[in-house]
Amino acid sequence: MNAMQQPYYQHRQTGPVVIAITSLMAVLFALLAFYIELVRVPMALVALLMVALTVIFGSLTVTVDATTMKARFGLGLFGKRAELSQVRHYAAVKNKWWYGLGIKMYPGGWLYNVGGLDAVEFTLNDGKRFRIGTDEPELLVEALRVATGDKAPLTSAELAVAKRSGRKLMVILAVVVVAICSAVGGLFYLEARPATMTLTSTSLTVESFIYGETYALEDITAVTLERTLPRVQLRTNGTGLGATLRGHFRLEGLGDGYLFIEADKPPFIKVLRGDDYLFFNVADAAKTRAMFDQLNAAWQAVR
Repeated sequence: MNAMQQPYYQHRQTGPVVIAITSLMAVLFALLAFYIELVRVPMALVALLMVALTVIFGSLTVTVDATTMKARFGLGLFGKRAELSQVRHYAAVKNKWWYGLGIKMYPGGWLYNVGGLDAVEFTLNDGKRFRIGTDEPELLVEALRVATGDKAPLTSAELAVAKRSGRKLMVILAVVVVAICSAVGGLFYLEARPATMTLTSTSLTVESFIYGETYALEDITAVTLERTLPRVQLRTNGTGLGATLRGHFRLEGLGDGYLFIEADKPPFIKVLRGDDYLFFNVADAAKTRAMFDQLNAAWQAVR
């Protein structure tokens, strides 16, 4: 490569916050995979994903040559490329802290960042904008000036368009956040509703909105009404909203099983099937006892 082909600017910025967070998450999920056999495979996969994210997004290299600006994360799988002939304007800017790290949307365009609040914002000829995070904003701006020459300031009309696009993005993001929060809230509301018991002459089904389990009555080895519940040691795959527990849990002395209970509203119906178990109840103790009587009668009939 001769002198005419050398880039005007090339700088690699590491992201200590990104590296620290992804590395810590990798260690955490690796420990979960080691100690919790039930979720060993998914936790191990997530740990490997965190390692991959460390490598992929742990640094950002920015290069400016006579025709192109390129920003690439880590190994170069993700990044941003812009032909300088399409750049209408560039300027050093400060990001808001909540714009975040990695590849993120900000009010006006896309941000590519591994650390810090400094960035250079590019406005293209078609009005689109993006930001490249950098710990050397002045040097990057100077390299762009050398490569492209000075750019005329943005006109008031162009600034107005940029402002409107920023407001539009904020509205879209607000709608998305509200929609996600509403969906999550609705999901938790439905899951917190009383568990249902469906009893036939041959089977028992207990289910909530997400979780459920069916036992053949002939496979059940014991049905009892308990006034206390063994200590909950771990939620392995379930939801816990205060005393409302749904899904897979680990109980002291019993191991892993299903809970569909209001933990502060005894009694609890306990169903055993070999080493498997199921606890369920409703908030009304009288209804729980009535459900137990129905189940016990059906179970006794098939013994």
